[in-house]
Amino acid sequence: MEKYFPKKSTATSHTDLENLPSDPAYRKKILEYHPNERDEFDLYADWLEYSVKKGKAYCLFCYLFGDYTENKGGSDEFVTKGFDTWKNPKRLSDHVGSVNSFHNNALKMADNLMRQGHDESVESANMGNFIELVKYTAEQNELVSKVVLENAPKNNQMVFHKIQTDIVHYFREEVIESVIQEVHHDVFCSLVDESADVSTKEQVTVVFLFVDKDGIVKEIFISVIYVPETSSATLKCAIDSLFAKRGLRMKKLRGQGYDGASNMKGEFNGLRYLTLRENSSAYYVHCFAHQLQLVVVAVAKKHFEVGDFFDMISVLLNVVGASCKRKYMVREDQRKIIEEGISRGEIKTGKGLNQELSFQRPMLEYVESEGTDGIKRRQANGLLKYFHTFDFVFYLQLMLLLLGLTNSLLVAPQRKDQDILNAMSLVKSTKQQLYNLRENRWNSVFEKVNSFCENNKTELIIMEEEFVDPKKPRRRSNITNLHHYQVECSYSDWICKFKSLMIVLTR
Repeated sequence: MEKYFPKKSTATSHTDLENLPSDPAYRKKILEYHPNERDEFDLYADWLEYSVKKGKAYCLFCYLFGDYTENKGGSDEFVTKGFDTWKNPKRLSDHVGSVNSFHNNALKMADNLMRQGHDESVESANMGNFIELVKYTAEQNELVSKVVLENAPKNNQMVFHKIQTDIVHYFREEVIESVIQEVHHDVFCSLVDESADVSTKEQVTVVFLFVDKDGIVKEIFISVIYVPETSSATLKCAIDSLFAKRGLRMKKLRGQGYDGASNMKGEFNGLRYLTLRENSSAYYVHCFAHQLQLVVVAVAKKHFEVGDFFDMISVLLNVVGASCKRKYMVREDQRKIIEEGISRGEIKTGKGLNQELSFQRPMLEYVESEGTDGIKRRQANGLLKYFHTFDFVFYLQLMLLLLGLTNSLLVAPQRKDQDILNAMSLVKSTKQQLYNLRENRWNSVFEKVNSFCENNKTELIIMEEEFVDPKKPRRRSNITNLHHYQVECSYSDWICKFKSLMIVLTR
């Protein structure tokens, strides 16, 4: 009988959205529209929103959580412009993208927000991770399914949040107790580091290093201890409390170590002294993994202009990192510059090349003129002025060169398979490279500075003219710009870095 029914048209009809009745009672039902138009909304109904006023579709999750996600790819078609190219429905699947796409990150944030609600019961649409894992385990194991959730006694289902927390704490105590029993009558080492959480509370993490009964070296995380301050006395008291709680004896401690960054601070030096005074066998072991990098940067900052350079970079990172929109502007500006450079043949292509730079002047100009925070606007104005100076370009190239030459030596202590002979050869080669840079490579440094200034419309100075001290502009310096930048800013700085580097490496 169906062959006698009037056939429906398969052509896509155009819907006059401008004259669409505002009263739902007078609108056509969704079944009266062309099937192709209905299908697209059915496939992506969980995130696709339609605007009757503009006649375009938008992504709900990208609109709500776009400013809180990174790695935003593509255009703002589904956020601000709207999607209306229904002849190309593939754009909808392209917008969804892969697992780590911008859309899926926004969707994950929305899902996490829903899971933070108070109703995570079995009847809820969002039961929470715990109950979902219990259900999954029950589906995989018939024995488990007989004793969990609805098959368990009502007062013993263990789905209440407080009970879940108690179970987690119980397992934690069991794991720690098994570790303590393993090292209880033997010697061990402790590794301590400070770590502030997102609530800005000071904490200390404690890790034990010991050899088990099978002769295997184990490094196991033990605890996070909250401390009101990081003075040596407070830290020592916190560690003593941990030892007393676990029944450990300080006399069994045979080694103590701290993070390389913490070694630079006085509170951990004091903690080392207090521990050694109580137990002389608790030998202190240096962590050189990061100390060498800290020494190079710390010594460089003792030069006033270099310290000012790093301070301005720190301010720049704060201005850029304060907004996801600004981060996106940086990436878009950098992408355009790279594309233009590649098309002109000025930039090489290849794996690992053309990564994102850390700053862009257009972004700072936007913050200066359009920003709502007065402090950020003033900071952006100061950064723009500084980035157009010759001093900034000079110290930028100088520090890039220094850190590049010493990079192999700086990362060598972080390798687990590093041997002393290879490390000493790196020291020798780094010394030679620094010497060559000081004696023979000044012209190449200056050429890079001039080239950078010309390409980025930054001020240039004549090296043969007399140097004018910005702190004392009316007083004659009796030296040229060449002498200032080559001798006072470079040579003296290299000598200072070189001596400090040798002191650290020969300890």
